[in-house]
Amino acid sequence: MRVLRTALIMVFLMTGFCGVLAQEVDLDKEIVQAIETLNKAIIEKNDPMRNKMYFKFRLIEQDNPGKVAPYLIDNLNASEEGVPEYTAFILGWIGDERAVDPMIKMLDESISKKRAAARALGFMRAEKAMDKIISLLDDPNNRVRQDAAYSLGLMGNDQAIAALKKAMDDKDELVRFFAEKAIERIENYKKYGW
Repeated sequence: MRVLRTALIMVFLMTGFCGVLAQEVDLDKEIVQAIETLNKAIIEKNDPMRNKMYFKFRLIEQDNPGKVAPYLIDNLNASEEGVPEYTAFILGWIGDERAVDPMIKMLDESISKKRAAARALGFMRAEKAMDKIISLLDDPNNRVRQDAAYSLGLMGNDQAIAALKKAMDDKDELVRFFAEKAIERIENYKKYGW
């Protein structure tokens, strides 16, 4: 009787394990299909579908924390215009720390990648990226400088205030505006918290 009971328990456990394994494989397939759909939507400039995939990734992440980030991090290396940038946006909202280093690398790439990565890292409040983003306040492109100031405000770290004060003398009006608002945000954070 004991042998039969042990055998039944083993069959039950194996069946349950196989079911869990099958669910994992199905979820992996779903994520891969969503990545393909996302990339196609970005290339075709199909914003409604692109946005749908953004929400799909957030919902998957909500139910399966940490599951989508590795796929999205790989997608940062896509060569199609706009794909790494929008992928960084999604990763910024998901907030998985594994995305920080790959996005810091994007800060040395094209203007659009610098901008997207700076914003995403700001949303994540990725302190590790702060020095690199501060250096973007001296970038030759005014839009990169604008996004750098904005990102530093999102981070809320008062160590950025000196660089932001310097940016308030920038020749670009929007850089000055974002630097001023970033300082206000940081000071409010110190007073009231998040």
